[in-house]
Amino acid sequence: MFEVDDTVFTKNIAYDYTSIESIPAIEASDLSYSSFFNDFMLLNLPCIIKGITKNWQCLKCWITENNGLNFEYLEEHYGMDMVQVYNCKERFYNTQKSYSCCFSDYINNIKDKPNVLINTSYEYVKNWHLQLNHPEERFYEVPIYFASDWLNEYYVNCMDDDYRFVYMGSNGTWTPFHADVFSSYSWSANVFGKKRWLIFPPGNEEILRNSLGDLPYDVEGKESISIARDCMSIRTESISIAKESISTAKESISSRKESMLIRSGHSSDTDKQCIEVVQNPGEAIFIPSGWYHQVQNISYAISVNHNWVNGCNINMMYESLLRALNDVKEEIKDYSEMDDFEQHCQLMLNAHFGMNFEQFYKFLLYIASKRMEMLQELCPKTLFHGQEIGTNHILFDLQSLKTVLEKFITLDEIKVLDFFSTVSPRPHDLFDEVSLILEIHSIFTNLGSK
Repeated sequence: MFEVDDTVFTKNIAYDYTSIESIPAIEASDLSYSSFFNDFMLLNLPCIIKGITKNWQCLKCWITENNGLNFEYLEEHYGMDMVQVYNCKERFYNTQKSYSCCFSDYINNIKDKPNVLINTSYEYVKNWHLQLNHPEERFYEVPIYFASDWLNEYYVNCMDDDYRFVYMGSNGTWTPFHADVFSSYSWSANVFGKKRWLIFPPGNEEILRNSLGDLPYDVEGKESISIARDCMSIRTESISIAKESISTAKESISSRKESMLIRSGHSSDTDKQCIEVVQNPGEAIFIPSGWYHQVQNISYAISVNHNWVNGCNINMMYESLLRALNDVKEEIKDYSEMDDFEQHCQLMLNAHFGMNFEQFYKFLLYIASKRMEMLQELCPKTLFHGQEIGTNHILFDLQSLKTVLEKFITLDEIKVLDFFSTVSPRPHDLFDEVSLILEIHSIFTNLGSK
């Protein structure tokens, strides 16, 4: 069971990123759920958790006894999956050019290459919905720290979709500078290999904008990855990793302090703080809402990644949704007098943000309904990943939902969009229902304590 203590209901949260110089790396055996909740999720601060993957089934199946990749197993079990493969040397707007293929084609393209685990290529499998494609398999377990996951709870149960991914790519493959979808949290656990992260506390990305207000594609200034003589160069303040194999990179990295998986650095172009992280096999990194980052594999790497939202960051998602709507309205302000302007804005919002007000409300409604049923013991408290949520956590979720709904119902769009005139319950009614059940529970709790 994952649970929080009573103090979460009285905490005043203030986000402070001004003095961050490093990210703690903590053994999972030394970290309770409550500590992670209070010290990292609530405060929107990143961390690395060690020893996350040690009981995962994929360690036994995907990796050979001599610490190589079991390409035969991967191809046999997942070869027919369609995957999106990104060419990391070819830019396409603010992402990379990609193509779809069977996973077996990707495997066959790389497995016969000499030194595939250390040599650089440009092919990177991203956003592979492996768990969704194979629901009967449990190749990993959601770490308890990340169990409060409204986004995947909703998408798995209601949308036949998810934000659970596998990433798989060689030394040198990378993901451009970005913040995560919906201003969500993300976690990424390395099943195999190492990654290098450049992470910017919220607000520090602003100094990187160009004269048009655009953020960079690559914070290190590389318009494409250039590899010479089968080596990789990682530029930091005074550290250079430039050898023909990942073993040299490993030696260079390990020569730093053992505890210094994380260091504070500065971009030479911006003189603005970023944090560099080297993530090892078996470690999970927690990236909070609004933290921009860029990631590069420094060996062949396979990771399991989730985007997720819960009661700690639902307000950030809501504020991000509003900013996206304002961007849409600004873009088409010359047409503000047209019929159904607000409806058109919602269509564009969905295309721009990945969600609009209707979808956001359906999301809130589903989670609120489930939590109210759980509180009244009308349904099991076990979530989609098999872990059980505690009563205090249910109350925290409902309080967070109430806070966002209280803002949501004041928006002008709620009064004019067709969907909100017919949906049941309407947002005002859902707010009242959540408020009432919290009040009733509080009354009974107080009576029971006397």
